[in-house]
Amino acid sequence: MIQHPYAKQLTSLDKPLCDPDIVGAGIENTTGMVVSNNDRCGTFSERIREDLNLKYEKDICGISFEVQQIFLRHSWPGNIQELKNCLERAVIFCEGEEIQISDLPMQYHQHQVFSEEKAPIKDLYDSISREIILSTLEKTEGNKSKTAEILKISRKTLYQRMKKLEIDL
Repeated sequence: MIQHPYAKQLTSLDKPLCDPDIVGAGIENTTGMVVSNNDRCGTFSERIREDLNLKYEKDICGISFEVQQIFLRHSWPGNIQELKNCLERAVIFCEGEEIQISDLPMQYHQHQVFSEEKAPIKDLYDSISREIILSTLEKTEGNKSKTAEILKISRKTLYQRMKKLEIDL
């Protein structure tokens, strides 16, 4: 049996909240049967999100449908810890009320399903730009002049890109 706080929550119910492949080698419900149920994976992610809201004093109300679809398509080789790490990063970077694709680490963007209305290259470029700017701002402790210098762009260009990408500091 897996020793993890979320696994204990899962095994204490009649049915597990997530696909056993996500949790590990399988979780037995109270009847002793291993149950697979992808529909409950969202509930599992929501529980982790709620815990992280408390930890980081955030008020994120949910996870977007697109992100939920990415979570269902991902194989989760790191199991619970990988899901928790992904959500923790998303909660930290989330600036709205709902976790969006742009809040996820880049490695999860490959699972994104693009609609015909969106320009996938532009979305990918914006996502990469956002990630680079945020990580550089973090390294410079929010110093925009140093960030612009490192990125080899003017402060004015940095401010314009931050506004376009909805990065508020």
